[in-house]
Amino acid sequence: MNDFPHPPKTSASEEAYPELWSAAPYRPPEVDQWLQLYQTAEKIAHCQANRVLKNTRALLIRLPQRSEPVFVSLLAEKEANQGWSLTIYPGYQSYAGSPIFNGGAAESSVASLCRFTGLLCRFAPQAPSLPPRLRSLNLYPPNLPAKQKRIYFLCYHAGQTPWPLSAEQAALLIQVLAALPQVLLALRQGKLVLDKEREQMAECFFRPEEQIWDCRAAEAPMIPLAAETITIVDELFIARLKKHKITAAALELDVLYLPLPYDSQAGQPAIYPLACILANHNDQKILEQHLFAGNEDVHSIIVAMLYQYITEQGRPRKIYVRNQSFKYLLTDLCQKLSIGLEAERGMPAVDSFVESIADYLAHGFH
Repeated sequence: MNDFPHPPKTSASEEAYPELWSAAPYRPPEVDQWLQLYQTAEKIAHCQANRVLKNTRALLIRLPQRSEPVFVSLLAEKEANQGWSLTIYPGYQSYAGSPIFNGGAAESSVASLCRFTGLLCRFAPQAPSLPPRLRSLNLYPPNLPAKQKRIYFLCYHAGQTPWPLSAEQAALLIQVLAALPQVLLALRQGKLVLDKEREQMAECFFRPEEQIWDCRAAEAPMIPLAAETITIVDELFIARLKKHKITAAALELDVLYLPLPYDSQAGQPAIYPLACILANHNDQKILEQHLFAGNEDVHSIIVAMLYQYITEQGRPRKIYVRNQSFKYLLTDLCQKLSIGLEAERGMPAVDSFVESIADYLAHGFH
């Protein structure tokens, strides 16, 4: 699992793309890397990627000598005049945390960006107003014309504020962006047609003999995920909770990062706190929240929060969770308590709460 609650310390994706998790000292991109990034980004904008990819779930890029593919998707803003972005998910673990993989809309939101691990290529209508922590860093190459500053690049890691690209991340992004003009042109001209009912993806691959990128329609790959579940073996505990009647209440339960960044070390991204939130799905009121500290066990907090609610209010008829990983986590518990469980149906109460925090603080930029 990528976004609940923390990725494993070591995973196949980390081995395939160590650039995103490297603890090495930050090194900004070289001048020639900046040049390649902006040249390719301008080509992608010229190919009208925001229109071509509007109804495409994601592109699959198979880079030479990498064990896992890169996934690329369009991230639309809520208002068309706010620009658009390309989100780059290196490896299965990164893509498994994306909103599109989890049945949500590929739309920019505070909640989705707080748990995003990957790279972002932003096409804004104009140069952004930078938050203080980024103003002194290398978001742009030296002497970049003002009109080109509407394009910029960021690295995201779940639970951290965005950060400028390192030289290693720039090298990876250059490879990924180089594969896009060919597939965008093929999709735009109708030479590549995807079967939406079969959930096909456009797969990009490199032909070493001709030294060119090519593309084809392909079946979406199976995403290998590590799954956990909360299993309660204490029959007395379950019996005690089952004494409480089932009510008409529908709840939302989520473990997520809140957009309340606090600085950890100088010259490092700020940290988002991890929280467990219980909300009423019908009236969208927040019922309970818990900020994690240190090495608190997430599963124990979830069980304790549900136990307190049930003993005070009764068993809810249904609990909504964000994705299939979280649903699997609660499946055993909800089955034993005869509580309905739904995933990927929207979390309006939780998302509204997170967005209200961001609006109040007026923090961050996309």
